Amino acid sequence: MAYSEEQRRSALETFIRFGHSYADTIAELGYPNRGTLRGWWREYERTGVVPVRKSVSDPTYTDAMKRAAVDYYLGHGRSLARTARALGYPKSRQLLGEWIDEYAPGQRKRRVSPVNIMDSGIADLYAASMASGSAWRAFSKRPENSCMASAGTRSPMDSCGR
Repeated sequence: MAYSEEQRRSALETFIRFGHSYADTIAELGYPNRGTLRGWWREYERTGVVPVRKSVSDPTYTDAMKRAAVDYYLGHGRSLARTARALGYPKSRQLLGEWIDEYAPGQRKRRVSPVNIMDSGIADLYAASMASGSAWRAFSKRPENSCMASAGTRSPMDSCGR
């Protein structure tokens, strides 16, 4: 959050008035957080003036920087974190992922989530086996598994021509 110069001044005055108590100052004013107040206090001690708002803007990355990051990613194991650490930019892996999607579509390594047991029917099989007391009986009652059950085998891989 951006604080005005007046809010910063008020926070520092309250901090001094409350005997340099971060907790009491924040409780009284409702802002800022401890780290922010500490930074303002250190700056005030160092310069003797109320700190002015830092003008932090999003860094601008050139096309060459983006391409270099994508090339590094593709050539060094396709790891977003490793690429950002090695180059020192960008600050977010999400942004690097966007560059990869833009400059090398389809090359981004994506994690594949595990099978959702609710969609796979495994949950139904488990529930049926618990109710019937036999996983094999529940398995063989499913229509898609009927050829295995009729073949008299106990292994799904041993029947139906497989």
